[in-house]
Order: sequence, then C-alpha cells, then structure tokens
Amino acid sequence: MPKFLVLIHDDESKPASASPQELGATGAAHGAFAEANGPVLRDGGRIGPSSESLSIVHGIPSNFGGGIEVRPLIG
Repeated sequence: MPKFLVLIHDDESKPASASPQELGATGAAHGAFAEANGPVLRDGGRIGPSSESLSIVHGIPSNFGGGIEVRPLIG
C-alpha cells in the first residue's frame, strides 16, 4: 500500500488571534478527518513552528528558520 505524508499549511499566527469558535471549528474539522480516515492513518500530530525548523540539504543540517522547502525526491 502506498504511503503519503500530508502537511496542512496554515498561518502560524492565526491561533493567537482566533476566537474560541474558530478554534473549535478547526479542531472539529481535524477530528472529522481523523475519524473518517482513521483506519489508514499511521500517526499524526502537530509539528513545531517554522522558527524551530531544520532543513537538511545534501545531508547537511542547516537551521535558517523561517520555513521549510519541500521538493520532489523522484529521480
């Protein structure tokens, strides 16, 4: 069975200014996704903020912060 990585990109500053209703709706949507897809999910959880990111380029760690660049690894 193929395996996939799903990343949900969002503005990291939104939760700090979101209303309790918005936070609840987001949590409910994530819960509904997990419930609907539970049998095929292997793991899940939140990753850290981009300020704590670490990129590995050609096997060399590079901590420049500010985001993660994703490229296809086919070839």
